[in-house]
Amino acid sequence: MPDSLGEFRKSCGFTAGSKSPAGPLFGGTAGANFQMGNWVLGVESDIDGNWMRDSNSTGSGICSFGGCAIQTSWFATARGRVGYAFDRALLYLTFGGAFGDVQMSVGSLCATSSRAGWTIGTGIEYAFLGPWSVKLEYLHSSLGAPAAALPPAASTPMWISTPT
Repeated sequence: MPDSLGEFRKSCGFTAGSKSPAGPLFGGTAGANFQMGNWVLGVESDIDGNWMRDSNSTGSGICSFGGCAIQTSWFATARGRVGYAFDRALLYLTFGGAFGDVQMSVGSLCATSSRAGWTIGTGIEYAFLGPWSVKLEYLHSSLGAPAAALPPAASTPMWISTPT
């Protein structure tokens, strides 16, 4: 049975993972900045492998019949940013596109899809050695609201929101 996430399969290959997945990330970032006085404009992109998952076995609708689970294994963004520099530190806001894979299961049915959405966040970056820097960043991202392709009366949309 096809759905908005792709094609259903008998098994997802994961045990539990619901609507707000959380978990560790690892990856890399590349970007460029243009400075005008203390103001900084920039672009950056990143890609991360992750173990983000969540589950809901006590939900309503279709989730009450065997539970719902969501898992992702990669996540990427392409963003612009604007900030204000203080000596070697930069405080900034960032916004742009978010991309990732999503595996969703309802009971024994499973679907996998690559998704696109949005992200917004803030951070602080510190330059410590030439072009090298370290940063602390918060991003709130959304990859949309897929719904499982079950009979219309049983279908419940699930928001996928991934704060990182």
